[in-house]
Amino acid sequence: ELARQFGDWQQVSKYADQVVEQNFDPQNRFEWRPFVDGYLHTGNYSGAYDLTLRAYERDENVRDLFCSMWITSVRELPADEQLLEYAELTEDQLRCKW
Repeated sequence: ELARQFGDWQQVSKYADQVVEQNFDPQNRFEWRPFVDGYLHTGNYSGAYDLTLRAYERDENVRDLFCSMWITSVRELPADEQLLEYAELTEDQLRCKW
């Protein structure tokens, strides 16, 4: 979370890679937030999508958080066709209301 607060997206993504490699799974699905955010900011949209689905499948209460993160990324990050594709997949899977 601290690396995320400082905007150190590369470090956040490295932590996310370690978490995924070691198959850690937080008790609170909201704890995936910094990792999804890191992946979004470093262009690892497939990783962000996978973690989003992983969190959502275990707890649907994270829907609004992750829907908001994805639409904010589409609006604020540089235009990217792959980002749009994964955002649409996320919208469909989570039933986001954009």
